[in-house]
Amino acid sequence: MELNDLRIFVEVYQCGFFSKAADKLGYVQPNISNRIKKIEAQLGIRLFERTNKGIALLQPADQMYAHSKKILIDYHNMVEDLSKYKTLRVGATPTLAYSIIPPFTQRLKKSGYRNVIHSTHSISELFKQLDQNELDCIWINREFSNKMYKSV
Repeated sequence: MELNDLRIFVEVYQCGFFSKAADKLGYVQPNISNRIKKIEAQLGIRLFERTNKGIALLQPADQMYAHSKKILIDYHNMVEDLSKYKTLRVGATPTLAYSIIPPFTQRLKKSGYRNVIHSTHSISELFKQLDQNELDCIWINREFSNKMYKSV
């Protein structure tokens, strides 16, 4: 069973309908039904009674819900705790260092990067540091023809 299976189970449990859970999660309903069947097969128990009005929760579903919520909360807390170690090393040309890097750094920190280290260099030096794995990404203000890297 995968973490995503637990997310699907929790959503089905909370919604009471496969179709509503599918809509909330961005899946099609048959995929949700199949994942729940897979979980039930792995556990060797039925979690839901399928009815023409949706689903009825069976007793094992209540226990699985409590455990699944705890696992998902623990996983979220683990990711949050470990995010303090996420570091991104960004290089930029002098012009972009003052206009692009400050808002970019703020967005990165909001997305979980606790340490954003930036440096300013010439384009040739930026590519050299990128090649030597001293930087994770660079911002430059001109086209380049290096096929090892992608412009976005």
